[in-house]
Amino acid sequence: MAKKKKQFNNTTVLSKDNPLLRRAINQQSREDTDELTISEAREFLILIRGMVERVEIADGGMVTLGRFDLTTNPHEVDLTPYGAADRGVSREHAKIHMQGDNVYLTDLGSTNGTYLRGERLEPNEPVELQKGNEILFGRLAAQIMFR
Repeated sequence: MAKKKKQFNNTTVLSKDNPLLRRAINQQSREDTDELTISEAREFLILIRGMVERVEIADGGMVTLGRFDLTTNPHEVDLTPYGAADRGVSREHAKIHMQGDNVYLTDLGSTNGTYLRGERLEPNEPVELQKGNEILFGRLAAQIMFR
């Protein structure tokens, strides 16, 4: 007697709370609405727990890092998928902004602090970043890369 082959469809069901789905939707909405061109924006890579978060900032622009909900906008980097809640990351923890050719990191008065090169940053005082700097958002380690 011949066995029947099982057939599978290619449909995948994803929860609306899936961080990868949220990121894909947010990325798509950014691509649909952003008016920045490559020459106007600078790309940063934030390496967190072996994963890469890609961020674009225009001169004078900024992004906020922390724990955000489904309404995350292009100027926010949600650190929740990287274990932010368990590692003491505040909802609005820090910001990265660009002024001319310089890139700055500012702690936004977070509960567990932001550390650069092992030193805790003073709240609301920008500190210049260098390529490859290691940062701690609470106890969540990250490294920033840019050109």
